[in-house]
Amino acid sequence: MSRARANAAFSRSRPYPPSKIRALRQMRSPRLPRLPVPRSQFAAGDEARFTSEVLRLVNQERTSRGLRPLVALIRTIRLGRFGRIRTDQLSGIARVKAADMRDRNYFSHTSPTLGTPGEMLTRYGVNWTAYGENIAAGQTTPQAVMTGWMNSPGHRANILNPNFTHLGVGYVPGVTGSQYRHYWVQLFVRL
Repeated sequence: MSRARANAAFSRSRPYPPSKIRALRQMRSPRLPRLPVPRSQFAAGDEARFTSEVLRLVNQERTSRGLRPLVALIRTIRLGRFGRIRTDQLSGIARVKAADMRDRNYFSHTSPTLGTPGEMLTRYGVNWTAYGENIAAGQTTPQAVMTGWMNSPGHRANILNPNFTHLGVGYVPGVTGSQYRHYWVQLFVRL
């Protein structure tokens, strides 16, 4: 199916109490299965190109209104004797959420396995003081999903929220049996 769907945006501006943070971090984060994606639905490189284009479009909207651009949350991971790698932590989490929606066939801010966006961010080690999440499914291009989000008051409020400092974008294509052919997630945080 290729119909587009957008859900109300979700945000929270108070961090969890330390006891809840400890409990969430002790929980095992589920590993999601990798499902093969038919070539006809997904060209190599679309994911990285789509996510970087959404970040560019978000910052274009923000800077045109005098707001600071959002940046990726880059973390360095040590690989022992193999050195280190740098990774975009928020985009990785956003991609996990998009894949979870696709693979578990739901469309909601609350995941049956990952919990609320705040619980998910905390479980994956993000020390947020505020967060927001935009989700969408069905839109075929970064411009289409951004147009949908900017035409929705809740999504637009997250995109233009001056308190957010970082953005992660996740995109995954649908697979055979998915309700939609495209799944999109934006995770906004203030550290």
